[in-house]
Amino acid sequence: MTPSLSISLAIPTRNRPDLLHRALRSVCQQTDLPDEILVGDNSSTTESYQVCLEWALKMPRSEEHTSELQSHSDLVCRLLLEKK
Repeated sequence: MTPSLSISLAIPTRNRPDLLHRALRSVCQQTDLPDEILVGDNSSTTESYQVCLEWALKMPRSEEHTSELQSHSDLVCRLLLEKK
């Protein structure tokens, strides 16, 4: 019996919400989806957090986390995908 593999995808971003949308859309259009997408925001000053919230609403199992790291707010958004 072959063990089931869990696939995680990490997307780093900083001040590029348009490219974050594009990357997430591209991942979701793939034939084989990852189990989760982790988005790391390196203290962006743009709408990256809003982009993650929009995608999280499309994926009910998703979680958003904000943590403090050296007085800068770094976002980690965990998007959980439903596999067909």
